[in-house]
Amino acid sequence: MRVMRSMAVLMAIAIASSCEEGQKFHPDGGHGGLPAVGPGGGIDAAGGARMGSSGGAPAGGGGSGIAPGTGGNSTAGSGGVSVGAGGSAGNFGSGAGTGSGSGGSMGTGGYFGTGGMASGGGGTGGTGSGGRTSAGGTASGGSGLGGRIGTGGAGTGGAGGKPGSGGVIGTGGAMAACQSGATQCMAGNLQTCGSNGQWGAATSCGTHRACTGQAGTAQCTCNVDPVCNSVGTTCSGTTAVANCAMDGNGCFYQASSMACASGTSCSGGKCGCAQGLTPCNGVCVDLQTDPKNCGACGENSCSTKSMGCSKGQCVCATDTPNGLEICNFPGQARGTCWNGACVLPALGVGCSSASDCVPGGCSPTGYCLGTVELAGQVSCSDTNGPTARCPAAQGCTDVGGRAPPFAVCGDGGTGAGAITCDGANDCPSNNDCCALVGTQHCYPQSTAGVIGSGCAALNTNPNAPQAALVCDPLNPMTSCPGGKSCVAQVGSSLVINISCQ
Repeated sequence: MRVMRSMAVLMAIAIASSCEEGQKFHPDGGHGGLPAVGPGGGIDAAGGARMGSSGGAPAGGGGSGIAPGTGGNSTAGSGGVSVGAGGSAGNFGSGAGTGSGSGGSMGTGGYFGTGGMASGGGGTGGTGSGGRTSAGGTASGGSGLGGRIGTGGAGTGGAGGKPGSGGVIGTGGAMAACQSGATQCMAGNLQTCGSNGQWGAATSCGTHRACTGQAGTAQCTCNVDPVCNSVGTTCSGTTAVANCAMDGNGCFYQASSMACASGTSCSGGKCGCAQGLTPCNGVCVDLQTDPKNCGACGENSCSTKSMGCSKGQCVCATDTPNGLEICNFPGQARGTCWNGACVLPALGVGCSSASDCVPGGCSPTGYCLGTVELAGQVSCSDTNGPTARCPAAQGCTDVGGRAPPFAVCGDGGTGAGAITCDGANDCPSNNDCCALVGTQHCYPQSTAGVIGSGCAALNTNPNAPQAALVCDPLNPMTSCPGGKSCVAQVGSSLVINISCQ
């Protein structure tokens, strides 16, 4: 009995020694562990020891992580075995006390562990290397149920597996921005979506068009011209004519515009004059009153003669030179302008009062006296109407139907005119005013004081033209010899001469 008790003590000491060595043992992934001491223990197929029913120290096989509980020699301890492919096993915790502690749980540094921190139950976990195919990460160590909670060792996440072959990002291209064929407006220009689903470059709509419409169905449309809606001329308001054209896109536009002349307005696509006016050279005029267009456009003769225009014919104006211009006297073919009025010339036939004649009055028989009654002055009248009034010393000449001026003072040069007297009052004393063909001059009387003796002296040649004594129609008795009368010889429109007969 004493011997057996001694044996029991020795055996307890041996077992205690064996357990103390187990606390110092650090399993290595490359070596087999020791077989368990307890009954029922054995070596597993992987070379590691299975835990015996008495809770012996199992040995990992090939990098086995062992996380036993801190329960010492418990009878039911289930020391777990982590057969991690990489992570190292934690150290045994220092057991204290008795009881049935369970072995450390499987460290996450075990199978396919992420190589993190694997802590054994009650022990300080070793540094495990990464698992076989897992991505590197942090493994958390398990807590043993028995004994103190071990501090999980900081495991290095083993070489994290290669990045997953999730595939290289494809070059499938940009996402489609629009539907092929769609259109939109961009800064007034038109964009069209191409077959690749992307907007193309914006194109201009042109001079007379603009981009309109909603995105997707936008289009270039013609600008609405405020004046033109067809080709041709049309009125732009009431003061101008617009020339409308159409471009290659079918848009109407104003190609040109012309303002209507003063006094005109646009109607029916053209400038027109008010009623009674006629457009002449871009100006509306009254052909009945315009001196520059008297009777017809461009008829400027009235203006150049300083005459006015009335009823389409030239009329005398206040600045028309006296006696030089022809006018139409009522009832007569020709008249002459004098003091702004159209009157009959000197010796013109058809007057009824002095107002119908140039100054000098109207004779009782209806012809204009002109300068007959004015001493020292003579007048000549052309058959066309103009009258020249001249000093008797210079005389005048009736040039007849030749180019104007038709009646001039003098002879048109430096000599005296063809007519130097038109009555006895223009001649010196004891002279007679005698008329020969085309001439009238003063001749001395052959017998002083005998009226007409000067003209009779010219008739000494029986074959010569007879000289006529020019008389005063208003004083016939004193201007003609006894028994003769003062008679006027009248032509078509003028008195040819006034002589005693």
